[in-house]
Amino acid sequence: MNAYLLLAGKSSPGLLNDAIARLRQHDPTCQVAVIDTPEQRLPRRPECDLYRTRSLGQGGWAEETALLAMMNQAFPGARWIGRLFKPEAIPNLPPHHDRLDAWICPNGYFLRRSFLAAHTSAFSDAGTSTQHLEDGLIDFMTKGEGRIERKPAATPDQDTYLTKRLASSSIPMRARAFCAVATAEVAGEAEILVRTLRRHHGEPLVLVCDETVASRISSLGLPRIEIEPISAALLGRAEELSRRVVRHDPYWKADLIALKFHALRTAIQRHGPSHLLDADIAVNGSLHAGGPWIADLVLSPFYWPDPAAAVPVAHGFFNAGYLLAGNTRVVDRWEEMFATGMGGFYEQKCLDYLGREFVTTWFGHEHNFAKWRWESPSLRPVVSLHHKLRAKGNAPRITEMSEAVRSSDRNTAAPRKIAHVHCVRSWGTHLRSLFRDRIGPSLGLQNLVSWDLDLDREWTEAELLLLAEGKLWGQHPGGCGFVHNHTFGWTERALDAFHANDWFTVALVRDPREVLVSLAAWSLDAVKQGRPCPVWHREGLDNRALASARSIKEAVLVLLNDPIYHLQWVLPPWLGKVRWIRRVGPEAVEELSCEVCGLPEVPQVGFLNESSSPGWKSARLSDAVRKLVNAHPEVLAWDEFLKTNPISGSKNA
Repeated sequence: MNAYLLLAGKSSPGLLNDAIARLRQHDPTCQVAVIDTPEQRLPRRPECDLYRTRSLGQGGWAEETALLAMMNQAFPGARWIGRLFKPEAIPNLPPHHDRLDAWICPNGYFLRRSFLAAHTSAFSDAGTSTQHLEDGLIDFMTKGEGRIERKPAATPDQDTYLTKRLASSSIPMRARAFCAVATAEVAGEAEILVRTLRRHHGEPLVLVCDETVASRISSLGLPRIEIEPISAALLGRAEELSRRVVRHDPYWKADLIALKFHALRTAIQRHGPSHLLDADIAVNGSLHAGGPWIADLVLSPFYWPDPAAAVPVAHGFFNAGYLLAGNTRVVDRWEEMFATGMGGFYEQKCLDYLGREFVTTWFGHEHNFAKWRWESPSLRPVVSLHHKLRAKGNAPRITEMSEAVRSSDRNTAAPRKIAHVHCVRSWGTHLRSLFRDRIGPSLGLQNLVSWDLDLDREWTEAELLLLAEGKLWGQHPGGCGFVHNHTFGWTERALDAFHANDWFTVALVRDPREVLVSLAAWSLDAVKQGRPCPVWHREGLDNRALASARSIKEAVLVLLNDPIYHLQWVLPPWLGKVRWIRRVGPEAVEELSCEVCGLPEVPQVGFLNESSSPGWKSARLSDAVRKLVNAHPEVLAWDEFLKTNPISGSKNA
């Protein structure tokens, strides 16, 4: 499904409805949102799927990120989101032919904006020559989910473009390999890069390095590290390339900088689109975050703080230690610019010009976080940190960055992929919120909880099998992740698939008597508050028996005797296969947080889904009911199972 965002401007509802009709004529399944402003409110709602009024108080990235987040929430199934800007002067759809913005959003996590331009001649493949420009543009956008053509020629009203022809990119791109350059001076940083990268990525790493670094990295025994020695011939060519480059500071060595081109070109030739990383990068999450990108080149802006945002940056707008290139033509042109001294500041300033020659987009704020942003890395999700092991200073932005890097390095010993088997009324919601809010971000785990992704249901077995192999749509390939499902949503086949793909499975368990009383109290609480009885996890379930219970006793008997509720609490025959099983309690949470996941302390956040349960001992149950519960074969099965697992405290919930 495609989704489109129409910015209303001063257009009338009639023109907007015509635009929506044209979109749906070419793409009947598409979803359309219309946005206006308080200053230019539409007199009536257009015929769209979503209508909102936005404030123009915040400009730039903050505003556009909010718009995209709204689109992702409204249309979570959209594989591509197109943003159509519609000036008043051009009433037809689509907008002015030299202004077309596209948000490439396969999983909808952060803004990717490419400025596209197209002339009638660019649409020979889109349709017949008799088509109107707007029809050709619609075909152009919908075919291939956002295909991109070359920019128009320069005019007196436009900045001139450099002479090289633009590459055409129509296939979503993500890194198939990584590459870096390292020498003895940054051997420690290089080790952190390799260790943290390998935790989150299985793609090859082409490492151009000297003997000191090669020996240190080889001793780690990590897979798919391709060492490219810095030979005398290679160094000689690098020195020749950098001969005309102005030396601004002894800190930056132009000949070693020139080795980046060899590293990136080698990686692309061997593996395809490749991500260049400086040796002092620490990886804290999937570097595919925000992708894939329909572009030839993905650059990382410095994202200077607001007071400095409008000040021209002598060193360039983009950081040259973090970029993704799709083909060697990009590298060749970048190398050519560097060798001629274009831009003035080593290999970095010329990126400002390289972006004019190739279809280019940007990494988001979550990438390449560094102290130059003048903010704490704890303020936003961060997937990579640009650091110095010997950074000096006591400013919070420096000390917190250093701690974040050390944390990323410590995390390499923690499980990469964790799956939670949620036993009902056994602190499962608390555990899920801990991973969502604290443990997951600390370990760089992608949140793959169906409920947090607004699916309002459990993962199906088919989806679990895809998740196990890292193949579900939107899942970062080969990356770290946290999956959650209740016991009745798991199957033995799915659990075996997770273990076969090196997932670490965890579960908290509880005395079945406490579970029955807690589940009964939870259901009664919902009914008293006018909410639906919470045992609703299966469609078509006849829930009248539990919903009509008026006491703990009645509810417990319903749960005990009615087979339709047994999936909620009975012992799954495969539960013993779970790798880490503990009884609920603070000790279990501490062990999982600190010993298993390597956190320095137990997080102090996490929602506890409490009920008014009095507990098994205090519940108003007759001796006859207690005997029935104690003699029930499923309760006896749980008793036998719990004898074989460590005990870690208890608490009513």
